[in-house]
Amino acid sequence: KVFKVSPAELPDVTVGSCVDVQRGTAPSAAAKRITVSARGNGKCAEASTDKRLRGQVTAINGNSVTVANAPSAITVDQKTTYLKQESVSALAITQGSCLSASGSLDPGRVLQAVSATIVPPAANGLCPGV
Repeated sequence: KVFKVSPAELPDVTVGSCVDVQRGTAPSAAAKRITVSARGNGKCAEASTDKRLRGQVTAINGNSVTVANAPSAITVDQKTTYLKQESVSALAITQGSCLSASGSLDPGRVLQAVSATIVPPAANGLCPGV
């Protein structure tokens, strides 16, 4: 599987979409980042921790986003950043792409990737993690 992550905006967050929310530092703080993605196998992954929330958007009201099975609505503000993740062909991986991959190393220490994600470069132009 190959995915591409690109910048998005609040209007990309719609009722029924799947989201991965990086929460703010305090429980009532606005979300730091929301990543919108397509449903995998027709469903949204659901998970919740103090710092992260994943699930399906059930309502949007102004600066408030409600996610299924979340204890409360998520607040967004002008500092919240948005990304969208979509499935793409392996041909989308080009020289100079920033890439995050997961899988296992074979005996020759070559990564046998199960998934790869093309990510945008950081503000400094470097790939994240470099």
